[in-house]
Amino acid sequence: MKERYKQIVARMRAIHERVMREKRNYTDSENVEFENLDDEAKKLRPQIERERGISDSESDLHRMDFDTDAMHNERGYRTGYRKTPLSGYEDSAADAPNSELNVRSYAWNEPLKPTRPYQPLPDGIRAEDLSLARLIRGTVTGNWRNAELEHRAMGEGTGSLGGFWVPDMLSNLVIDLARAKSVVQRAGGRTIQMPTPEMAIARVKSDPIGLWRAENQTIEESDATWDRILLHAWNLAVLVRTSVELLSDATNLETMIRANIASAIAVQLDAIALTGDGVGKPIGILSCDGVTEISMGTNGAVLSDYAPFSRGVQSLLEANAPSEGLSVIHSPRSWGTLDRLVETTTGAPLRPPVSYTKMLELVTTSIPTNQTKGSATTCSTSLIGAWEWLLLGMHGPIMIEASRQAGTAFEKAQVLIRCLVRCDTAVVRPNHFAKITGIKGT
Repeated sequence: MKERYKQIVARMRAIHERVMREKRNYTDSENVEFENLDDEAKKLRPQIERERGISDSESDLHRMDFDTDAMHNERGYRTGYRKTPLSGYEDSAADAPNSELNVRSYAWNEPLKPTRPYQPLPDGIRAEDLSLARLIRGTVTGNWRNAELEHRAMGEGTGSLGGFWVPDMLSNLVIDLARAKSVVQRAGGRTIQMPTPEMAIARVKSDPIGLWRAENQTIEESDATWDRILLHAWNLAVLVRTSVELLSDATNLETMIRANIASAIAVQLDAIALTGDGVGKPIGILSCDGVTEISMGTNGAVLSDYAPFSRGVQSLLEANAPSEGLSVIHSPRSWGTLDRLVETTTGAPLRPPVSYTKMLELVTTSIPTNQTKGSATTCSTSLIGAWEWLLLGMHGPIMIEASRQAGTAFEKAQVLIRCLVRCDTAVVRPNHFAKITGIKGT
């Protein structure tokens, strides 16, 4: 029965993800199949629980139910088939309003608030006293030494494939650490929480203009334009493999697990925000319409001074961006080229202009050095911006699970740790960003 239950959920997820990927409504046949599968799952679940003799909160199936609930909600406002807070918008989720008029944004050093109540902990246990590493090690290896609180918090059950899900309250510590490591977040980017898998937000294409008028004179209409961006919960996955021996013996396990997973997530968050092309992933600044381009020439060129960055800052100021709080992000190669610039006559380090020194300078490997510019294929890009106008949308809690039986882990005495994040990025004011393209290396 458990195997059939998992097959049903997998098939429901496959139908749902295909519809979401193709950005369309459910067909009649998909609706019928989805509902039939759901009915069968609802009949199987109580039978499984009775056979196992455990409560719903301890069951390894309750996470699957969270998945199916999410699919129902997303499907609800795509088809109007199931009542949700966004029901009644049958044609497309793009026609649905946000569930909240005001959405709070978070800086890189502000922890996200939970979007749903955490599963209650046993009496006397506080979330801040729990360790993600001790919990994973204890559940996977069975060694709960110095992890009595984690043992009580997890209970005795294990999930399918010998694995388990880490409670939201602990796994969300990883996404907060990833945001803190993200270069675009440290540059000033903000994070918002998406209450639904698709969420419409406003974007400013051009600013309104105030005009003086005489008494009784008609007010002239401004040319300000607004449009809408639709945030979509794309899937980002990280899979980490480690040996059972290392998991059992390492003294720096907490740092290793959190830092390694968070770093992998942070690199990808930066990559999509900066260079995402919208093909199977979000659209980033480089592919966003309205971002000012400062070209290094038809076939690119090596940086020899700070003039391209001065022109980039000028374009932002002309678009009414603030002169304070700007940041510039380079690839390591471009940063190194700038760092080695010297005066042609004296050989002394080339002093950058005030417009450059006022900016926060950051570096990331998420900007590639194999971009094409004309005949050149080894170019890079640097980006200048008022980064508070770049949003990272997070839908739902980050999910972490671990197993020593999935894939080839069992035969190799290893542990697989999988992290799933659902997110998107949006450039709310494109003209508050500039890209210097075609930067060659030295």
